[in-house]
Amino acid sequence: PELASLDAAKDAERIYDRMSASADCILSHDLPADSPRFNWANARGLAAFEYDLETLVTIESRKSAPDTGTEEERARLLEAVRRQGFIDDYCGVRISASGRTFMLNRATVWNVVDTNGELVGQAAKFHFPDESCSE
Repeated sequence: PELASLDAAKDAERIYDRMSASADCILSHDLPADSPRFNWANARGLAAFEYDLETLVTIESRKSAPDTGTEEERARLLEAVRRQGFIDDYCGVRISASGRTFMLNRATVWNVVDTNGELVGQAAKFHFPDESCSE
């Protein structure tokens, strides 16, 4: 059992290192029912949203979308991910700290589970900038 734990820890460390160094934007949020908050982002994700990590983790992830009727769409997205485990075709508008809007095109969104298999959050990966769908 200890050897398996060590292998799992090494695997987790390798995954973390790869996500941190990825050229794609990767962010995650926790899952309290009322207001999920960002809890991690790699450097590309922080650059896309124009936040440092200390500020990002204080923000409800729903506030990363403009107030233009996207709340219902976002709720449907998160529920689909909860049910299916992931989606790999999400498109939507997001807003940065400076107010700049940008598109997510073909973003992958997946469930994050703990070592017991319990759902603890969701994460997303997308290319930025994606000129193929920019406003």
